[in-house]
Amino acid sequence: VIQQITEDKLGNIWVTTIEGISRYEKKTGKFYNYFYNKYQRSKVSEQEYFLAADTAGRVYCLNQKSGLSWYDAKADTFRVCNLPQQNSTISKIVFDEANHLWMLNTNGGLNLYSGKEEKFKRIKTYRESSPIINFFNVNHQLFYTTASDELFKIAEGAFIQKQVMQLKHTLTSLIFYKDHYLFAWSTKGYNVYDSNFQMSSFLKEETSQMQDIRVTSWALGSEDILWYGTDGNGIIKVYPKTKSFGTVSTSDNGMPYNKSVRAFCEANGNLWVGTKGSGIISIQNFWSNTIASYHKEYFLAPENLDNNSVYALKKGRDDLIYIGTDGKGIGVYDLKTKRFNTWPDIAGYSAYPEFGSVYAISQDADSSLWLGTSGYGLIHLKINRNRTGKLTLAFLERFIYNNKNTGPVNDIIYALADGDKNLLWIGCRYGGLSLLDKTTRLFKTFKASTYEGSLSNNDVLSLYKDTRNRIWVGTSYGLNWINSSDASKKEPLFKKLTIANGLPNNTIHAIEEDSTGHIWVSTNKGLAKVNQSDGKVSYYQQLDGLQSNEFCDGAVWKDQPGKLFFGGTYGFNHFLPQNIRKSGWQPNLLLSGLLIGGKDLGENGFRVLTPGSNERLDFAIGRKDNFFELDIKALSFLNAEKCEYAYYLAGYDKTWHYAGTNGKIMYSNILPGTYTLKIKWSNGEAVWTPEMSLIAIEVKQYFWLTFYAMLFYACILAALVYIFYSYRKNKQEIKQQLAVEHVLREKEEEIHQNKLVFFTNIAHELQTPLTLIMGSAERFMDKSLTNKSTKEKPYFLSLIHQQASKLTFLVHQLMEFRKVEAGFFKNQYNYLNIAELLNNLAEPFTALSEQKKMSYEINIHPEMLGWIDKDKVEKIIFNLLSNAFKHSDKNERIIFAANENKHSKELEITVANSGVHLSTDQLNQLFDKFYVTTQN
Repeated sequence: VIQQITEDKLGNIWVTTIEGISRYEKKTGKFYNYFYNKYQRSKVSEQEYFLAADTAGRVYCLNQKSGLSWYDAKADTFRVCNLPQQNSTISKIVFDEANHLWMLNTNGGLNLYSGKEEKFKRIKTYRESSPIINFFNVNHQLFYTTASDELFKIAEGAFIQKQVMQLKHTLTSLIFYKDHYLFAWSTKGYNVYDSNFQMSSFLKEETSQMQDIRVTSWALGSEDILWYGTDGNGIIKVYPKTKSFGTVSTSDNGMPYNKSVRAFCEANGNLWVGTKGSGIISIQNFWSNTIASYHKEYFLAPENLDNNSVYALKKGRDDLIYIGTDGKGIGVYDLKTKRFNTWPDIAGYSAYPEFGSVYAISQDADSSLWLGTSGYGLIHLKINRNRTGKLTLAFLERFIYNNKNTGPVNDIIYALADGDKNLLWIGCRYGGLSLLDKTTRLFKTFKASTYEGSLSNNDVLSLYKDTRNRIWVGTSYGLNWINSSDASKKEPLFKKLTIANGLPNNTIHAIEEDSTGHIWVSTNKGLAKVNQSDGKVSYYQQLDGLQSNEFCDGAVWKDQPGKLFFGGTYGFNHFLPQNIRKSGWQPNLLLSGLLIGGKDLGENGFRVLTPGSNERLDFAIGRKDNFFELDIKALSFLNAEKCEYAYYLAGYDKTWHYAGTNGKIMYSNILPGTYTLKIKWSNGEAVWTPEMSLIAIEVKQYFWLTFYAMLFYACILAALVYIFYSYRKNKQEIKQQLAVEHVLREKEEEIHQNKLVFFTNIAHELQTPLTLIMGSAERFMDKSLTNKSTKEKPYFLSLIHQQASKLTFLVHQLMEFRKVEAGFFKNQYNYLNIAELLNNLAEPFTALSEQKKMSYEINIHPEMLGWIDKDKVEKIIFNLLSNAFKHSDKNERIIFAANENKHSKELEITVANSGVHLSTDQLNQLFDKFYVTTQN
């Protein structure tokens, strides 16, 4: 059994029951209970608990057993206060604005205390001749009532009581609302008094309706709402009416159902209303009487009209009212004769093509009419009144769709609007917008999606030309407008408004301008007002007093005083736009359903944010939990369904998201980084709060993708690169070293071969002097020469000396070879006569060659035997040797032989029996010389 509910400054909700106290923490959704089971339940009156909060936000509890206690938030417990002894039971406690504590005793005394927390002291006690039974802290004053129904007032700070009035009933509740006091009686009903406690007519209608209801409590809410708590009749809400929308229904006078209103017109001081199915309703003296005295008259078919579906009413310059219906032709009402004329009543009608279903009417300065029809195209005609008052058809021409510039874009025409310079704008259903030049009778067409900046939709429902020379185009998908001067352009730019810009709905049924320049449009979800200066949109719906949220095509009209009329499906609304006040109050925001990474962080709790507050929530989530969602709702008890929301995730979004009335926000797959969710919301009347930061969320990267991980990977990569580089470098060094060693080995091998060649040559060179020395010595010692002339002996001795000198030279060359290896020897080049050298080489052998015939042996490496032309070589060698050694004996043989044991690949020639052995170099010299001298 809940007895009392209050709230402290921390936002905690305190609830008292007959058995204890509970504290509800809104942010977490948790309850904390106190005093339960502390005392055994005996009498209910002894178990009652009373709560009060002082100006500092401290909460106090009064219980008959434990007395007065105060709540220690740090310890989460109640501590007993030091209160003077009470002689009776306390029945009520209240803190006033000066932080004084007021206590009412059951013995009829009202005590005043000062102090806080543990210690209080009594200041004064109030008593009257009749016991005090109740008191109220209202309008910065304290009021109390007695058992004899007397009302006393104690002014703030004076502590002096004064009787105000004698009450007619026992007072159960008192509140101060809109400069008036509301008294709720213990029996039933309530009364309203002004600030001087005189009866007032304020809330007269509400008071009369509540006389049979017992009001138990009052509460002042936001948006100037007064809440009634009743005994058995629920909760009642009363608030000031800021939207002065007059509503007229079409369901009375024998009409059981509402009919849609499609057209308006003024006729002889009466308001004519064209309906779909109920003909024309004439509300007599509409502008002079109150709504209670409205008298309606019905004009129906076939007595007055061709058809009961009336779509257009136009009061012309010629005292004729033209009536467009679903019937044939057009109806006419003559204001002079007060007579209805159907189409067959017009003289000459049969001479022209048949038409019907007139949905729009426009009149030129010459009183001719332009008619938009449903299926018959565009009609231009003129009706004249002859001298006898008879209506005759002067002419009629018809323009239909022909896929050329001589007809409209469609034959279904719902709207017409005059343009500049003899132009006529034509709105076609499902076809687009056409523009007729009345002079040339040529049409220009504007269609949706044909170029950038074209119409938003081809289904045109309404047209209007405002005082700024703009053409407004209402379609099934948004409101468009264009400057009339741009109509001549090939591709004019149409500006647009849709639900994304604040419209309640994209279907635009009718358009009108008020006296202040604002554009009013009717939609399928109420009326919208567009401020032309900044493009802001405010809208109104059925909750604001409209006949319904749905309105009808072309059903709009403005009367002479500037009152606007909009027709809908359940009647029509009329209002003066300047009387529709826009509230500047901004609601709080309720945050709930917060899910971060799939985890419900809000549990069962709620957060209430005030406009402009700085109560940002900070979260950090992992990479795999990179999504969140939440619900926001404006706390408005009047315009909750109209409040709009916008949000922007800084670091993720590029523009604001305008979600309309949908307060669900969801984000997923957010990349690592830091983001801030910013939000703003409206009060339902186009007044937006400042943007505020709601959530700051940090999405952490996977550990293996963090900066430190990347640094670690970089170190590993650098180490691998270094190892690979070192490996490649070492490999290249080894390869280079091997290449160098190979080159050195080849060089060493070359040097070794050169040495072998050198020593071979030296050996041959040594062999030649030795051969000559030995031959000369043998010749000198030969006994056969003893008889010869002794003249040859000096020659042989000279030859021996010569060759010995040569041996000395060769030995000296061997010593010079060591210098070459040590690097101290330098080549020296001189010119040499090769012929003289060869003669000198061959001359010592002349004497030896005379001894006997010699045979020549040529040792050829086995590998050379396969390709040597032996005959040719034999001839060359023979000629060479013959020339070199001065031999011409043809009987001498040259023997070719392969020395199997010889490892050298060099060609050698050995002169048999003489010790003469020619090396390859010597042979080369001989061959060169031979070829040089013989040119063969």
